[in-house]
Amino acid sequence: MANIIRINLTTKPVIQYYQHREDKEVLGSVRTCAVGGCPAVFVLNEPNLKTKMTKDWQYFLIAINYGMELDDISAILDYRLAFANQTGLTNPDKPKRDYILSKNLNATTDPSLDKDRTCSRNILTGVEEGQFLRLKLFDGNKPPPMKMGKSLPQTIAEINLEDYLYNPRDNIEMFCVANTVSVKEKGNTSVAPFPRGARYEWTGDNLPYTFIPHISRETILYPLKNLIKIPLGSKLPSPYRIYTAS
Repeated sequence: MANIIRINLTTKPVIQYYQHREDKEVLGSVRTCAVGGCPAVFVLNEPNLKTKMTKDWQYFLIAINYGMELDDISAILDYRLAFANQTGLTNPDKPKRDYILSKNLNATTDPSLDKDRTCSRNILTGVEEGQFLRLKLFDGNKPPPMKMGKSLPQTIAEINLEDYLYNPRDNIEMFCVANTVSVKEKGNTSVAPFPRGARYEWTGDNLPYTFIPHISRETILYPLKNLIKIPLGSKLPSPYRIYTAS
């Protein structure tokens, strides 16, 4: 009788993860705005094609930040804040469609992300190409991918995180965890949660989280020197490093 090889189709493939380094390692010093505290964002790419935050992507923001109030989710795309600088919502001179709060739906355009970003200490993945990592990201040219047999929600009431192919609980490498950097006593720094986030039992740390998709409309080759390669099978490090005075 021939040998029967049994394949476990439920086993998840091993993923090589990378953690983004902090300011001093990448920039050579702490960013100047950290004196008062500011977003710890890093630009992955300055795109020719900015990602439009369409109805589908705004609904995805609601899904992945299901613990947050809608006002706070909409604020992620505020034109004065870190991820949609001058291209986002609430600009009285440039109204844009806010499907999260059902505002300005008669405007002629959607908000967009002005650059492709991640944050300090975030987790990424991809394929190494020489001294670069070809990042695995959401494709901003398409709507967020759904599980087989599931359809994109058409109303807020239809939004279900489990219908989407990727979620922060199971695929943290596909999501930016928004955080801030600030200077503390004796020059120490702290990387802490973004304001207005929500707590989730599955994170295991009782800290608030705000999630944004790692997304681009372009291929990104990002320098490996800005990343820490995490040993396979290791526990993933926290996106935060909160300083406490000794």
